[in-house]
Amino acid sequence: QRGGLKGSFVEVNCATLAGDTAASALFGHTRGSFTGAQKDRPGLLREADGGLLFLDEVGELGPDEQAMLLRATSTIVAQVGALKGMVDDFSLYSRSSRLTPANVELNELIRDVLVLYESMATGLELNLADGLPSVFADAALLRQVIHNLVQNALDAMAGSAAPRLLVETSSAANRVQLVVADNGTGIRQDMMARIFEPYVTTKAKGTGLGLAIVKKIIEEHGGSVTITNVLPNGARVIIDLPAALTPESPHSDSETGLEV
Repeated sequence: QRGGLKGSFVEVNCATLAGDTAASALFGHTRGSFTGAQKDRPGLLREADGGLLFLDEVGELGPDEQAMLLRATSTIVAQVGALKGMVDDFSLYSRSSRLTPANVELNELIRDVLVLYESMATGLELNLADGLPSVFADAALLRQVIHNLVQNALDAMAGSAAPRLLVETSSAANRVQLVVADNGTGIRQDMMARIFEPYVTTKAKGTGLGLAIVKKIIEEHGGSVTITNVLPNGARVIIDLPAALTPESPHSDSETGLEV
């Protein structure tokens, strides 16, 4: 696999890493009176950037050095994951509107997505309508919509003593509706009119693209999305989609805006 690496292969014997020099060896330092170093040192992690860092004899590290390495590794993994999430959001929002539509059972898709959140300490109320019509849609993109809405709701309820999340489906007049509601912080009134715009967010962290992506995907499917605050606190998002009218060809391209 060496040929697939762009950077260097860096090998280090962990038995040589000890005390104050361990952090300097791994992370580097800058020259100056603060560090006492006579010249800059990039550090092993930077030397291996884009390549591979092989840590030999890890068991020879002392407890402090092992703890430092574990914290550093966890931070790097978390940062890489966060950056990947940002890149994915930007790519999804800016991509061209090429969909792969098929008949999708929305209730089944919702259940699949919610499996990822089973461990969350949240009171979940699932109210999925029996006999819900299929929707003619790109299942991967609808999955992203559900994930974004559920994640937004969980973020809004962070710190709540009794978080409650409602996921509900219904149908009427050849339309299918999905509702995701929470009892979180809701949306400030001064932001309500712009909440679906890119980079608008109430979160301290995040890209501000979650709801913008939801709106883009739903409108590409010939649907609509609305959001309101609910009393005494919380928010409700309503997704409205055209139902699949026939098993073979649910909608014409002009009706749904799908490119097939």
